[in-house]
Amino acid sequence: MRNIFKIIAVLILGAIGGALFQALILPCLINHPYFGNFSFIKSLKKEVIVNPVERIVIEENTALADAFE
Repeated sequence: MRNIFKIIAVLILGAIGGALFQALILPCLINHPYFGNFSFIKSLKKEVIVNPVERIVIEENTALADAFE
């Protein structure tokens, strides 16, 4: 039973460490000129393009009323 708690504790600490690394240390590494030459850092520098999405909602009651007018 103690081994299970140890394994779970290690997994939780690893997840917290990974989140802190990604949030605090990785942005500093991306901006540092020495680490900018590594391939995995170069792939993180790429520009991300997000396309806008339009959503049209047609309600039955209003569409039917507009059709009769």
